[in-house]
Amino acid sequence: MPNTDETAGRAVLDALVRLRVAEDEKRKVVKVQTGLSENDQEALRVVVDGGASGEPVGPAHLAKALEITGASITVMLDRLEKRGLLRRAASTTDRRALLLRPTEAGIALSAAANATSTASDRLFDTLPAENAAIITQFLERLSETVAQPLAPAV
Repeated sequence: MPNTDETAGRAVLDALVRLRVAEDEKRKVVKVQTGLSENDQEALRVVVDGGASGEPVGPAHLAKALEITGASITVMLDRLEKRGLLRRAASTTDRRALLLRPTEAGIALSAAANATSTASDRLFDTLPAENAAIITQFLERLSETVAQPLAPAV
């Protein structure tokens, strides 16, 4: 007779593997459908979120959020602006500052690219608190285990 805890643990591991595969596949589909790299998608999301919150972001803030250089952010912004997904605008309060504003096309494309995340967020909202606590505790332990340094190769 199989160990129930071991069987249950294996089922969780299998579900996590299926989740990883599904996420990888979704990223590939979104990249093909939008023509945006993952970094471009994230940049557009940050700009759209900033516009929606009433606090538009500038190139330096975006570079920091994406952990990329100023030169790389300039190339990225040129690419996104050329596609009509965002525009650069001077700040109304500081003429030296440049702000990034999403266009309607940028907002629509960002929403489409992030539809799965939005659906996942809604699913998480239905998770009972006691289940969430158990899952969170387990995933934190799993993360700690995965983060452990590798043993030296023999």
